[in-house]
Amino acid sequence: MWAELYVNLSGVDVERRRSVLLEVAGRLRAERGKSITSWHLLWDNKPWPVTLRLRFRGDEGSLNALAAEISERFKKDGYDVCVGGRDGCGRAYTGGEDLYGKDGSELIAKVLEMGSEIAVEFVSARGALASGDYTCDGCGKDTACISRCLIGTMLRLLMNQLSTEINAAPFLLGQAVILCEEMGCMEMVYRCGVGPTFTRCLEMLGEIKGSS
Repeated sequence: MWAELYVNLSGVDVERRRSVLLEVAGRLRAERGKSITSWHLLWDNKPWPVTLRLRFRGDEGSLNALAAEISERFKKDGYDVCVGGRDGCGRAYTGGEDLYGKDGSELIAKVLEMGSEIAVEFVSARGALASGDYTCDGCGKDTACISRCLIGTMLRLLMNQLSTEINAAPFLLGQAVILCEEMGCMEMVYRCGVGPTFTRCLEMLGEIKGSS
């Protein structure tokens, strides 16, 4: 059985969002292997503009107790919280077996949990990024650049593993478009040194933008 909570973090500054994320992730990580068997988090723009979605799986009794505990914790701090699912508040999340089958849904749960662990690591290690525990060519101690560089490296590794199923260049080009539109920083992306394939995609993007 899965539980999913939606937390409204609209209007909350980034630093506070980070602290909320680390607090709840720490609670879920502590329960991993005890009252829950899997967990992950997602960010969404529904039902609120900035929504933190928390999913965790376990036995019904312990799951409901943990969901109630986390909900009350957020409500005490004045956050709106609702129990939700893929179709919105009040609708239970079932894990995606109806979409991906049992084996597929298990793989997706593993990927989502790994991604959540990586996200928590990056958020909690912001100081370590600048101190030298992490580094990427051309970034120096620029934590934003290092973060994007590491994420880009992970993305390239995944594309490499899926090379028989997906053409990496168009996919990465799409990601470059999204990144540049969000960050407005072609130069910053170049500085991240995320590899020749991605760099060529950015060059292509520059050519497209220049001709439009």
